[in-house]
Formats: sequence, C-alpha cells, structure tokens
Amino acid sequence: MSNLLVRIVTGIAYGGSIIAGLMLGKISSTLLFLTIMIVALSEFYSIVENDNTKTQRILGYLLSIGIFFSSYLFFVDVEQSQLLLTLCLLLSLCVFSIELFTKKELNFNNIALTLTGVIYIALPLSLTIFLNHNSINEYDYSLLLAIFILIWLSDTGGYFVGMNFGKHKLHETISPKKSW
Repeated sequence: MSNLLVRIVTGIAYGGSIIAGLMLGKISSTLLFLTIMIVALSEFYSIVENDNTKTQRILGYLLSIGIFFSSYLFFVDVEQSQLLLTLCLLLSLCVFSIELFTKKELNFNNIALTLTGVIYIALPLSLTIFLNHNSINEYDYSLLLAIFILIWLSDTGGYFVGMNFGKHKLHETISPKKSW
C-alpha cells in the first residue's frame, strides 16, 4: 500500500472517529478525549524514559485523569470541580515527595518529565471540554469541530504543497522529506 493511501485511510478513520465522538454527544466526546489523553500520555512516557529516567506513570495518570474530570465537573458542580483540582494540586506534590524518599539518588528529570506529560498532554486535552460548551453552558461541538477541520485542512494543504512545490529541505536529520 502506498504511503499516500495509508495516510488517507488513517486520516479518514481518525477524522471520522473525532467527528462521530463530537456529534454523538457530551459523554462520547468526553470518553473520546479521555482515551486520546491516556494513549498520548502513555506514548509520551514511553518516549522519554530510558536507563537514567523513570517517570512516575501512575501519579501522572492520576493527575491527568483528575484534571480532566475536574474540567468535566466544572459544568456540573463547580464546587466538586474545585475540590478535585485542589486534590490534584496536592497529588502533584506527591511526585516530589516520592522522588525525594526513594532509595536512589534524587533525579529531577523524573519529576520534570512526569509533570511535563501532565502539562503538555493532559491540560490541553482537558481544556477541550470548555470548547464544547457555548456561552450558556450547553453542549455545542461546533467550535471544536471547526478548529479540527481548520487544522486538518492546513495539514493536508501543507503536505500536498510541500510535496509538489517544496524545494528547500527544512531539517533533514529531523524530518528528511519536509520542506519549507
């Protein structure tokens, strides 16, 4: 199968699942983005871990899920949302404490990479919940769907323009075929 065909099939499957998840309702879009968050966080932790660095995955997942559901609860019960966010803040201090009291030497990379995954992946995906609500706090997927469509069109246009007209390579060691 050609590279372009694989990209098209993957894009249709990915785009279709995003569109369906958004259009089916609040619960399906929440579960969709929660799943994407957990998979992306797992991938991030797998990429950054090596012999010298071990992230605290369980705490990273717990913090991420807590922040995600705190965003979800914001539209149901603000006080519960604030309580959960406060618990997440206290839990984030546990990342430091656990690293401090392990029997090996203190490795700040473990702390930094654990919290970076939460900030880099979980926080933005948690905030998509706020984009799914209109000014009177009703579920409305149109803004988030429009953002996804703009991103998809931009990426697709950039791919085809770069393949057909790109002459100068951007950075061959990072992405050999990418041009500007």
